[in-house]
Amino acid sequence: MRSTDRPDREGFTLVELMIVVALVGLVLASSHLLFIQVGDAHERIAREAVAGDARFAGQRALRAIVRNAETTTDSLERFSGDAGAARFVTWCAGTGGWLERCTVRLSLSYHDDSTWIVGSRGDSLRDTVALFRTRGMGVFRYLDRASRDTTWLQSWGTSILLPGAVALVTERDTIAFPTGDGND
Repeated sequence: MRSTDRPDREGFTLVELMIVVALVGLVLASSHLLFIQVGDAHERIAREAVAGDARFAGQRALRAIVRNAETTTDSLERFSGDAGAARFVTWCAGTGGWLERCTVRLSLSYHDDSTWIVGSRGDSLRDTVALFRTRGMGVFRYLDRASRDTTWLQSWGTSILLPGAVALVTERDTIAFPTGDGND
């Protein structure tokens, strides 16, 4: 005699298996999207780090170039500058990391409401390097440390003395780059 009662079920029904497969598919799809987002964030952070490194390397180079400016008795090599450019003798990184005496020209370049300080060795304008960027239109000013009060001049003639600092003045800010060791 057979029993009409259903036997105890062992295993899963087809509907239960399909639900599990659908859930696993959702988990895999969402994890794939998560990994794509993590990869995009990694690339964005790496790009921002490279841009930040380049920006700060330019600032460091600019500060070193201005800090290492030298006085000279040769009237052709003396520090001179106006609102848009400065030319002077300084010490630049040469081959093998050694410092070598060089003439530098710093000039201002204007792009999209920003002022860039670009530098070139000698009087050649073809090998320029962007060193610093700030918002707004800017001009150079020169600190006269020989005066009793703090006087910023619009230009610096071919004096045997160095200015105390070169500043980039914009509508919003003034950034000063001291010359020499600052102990004068």
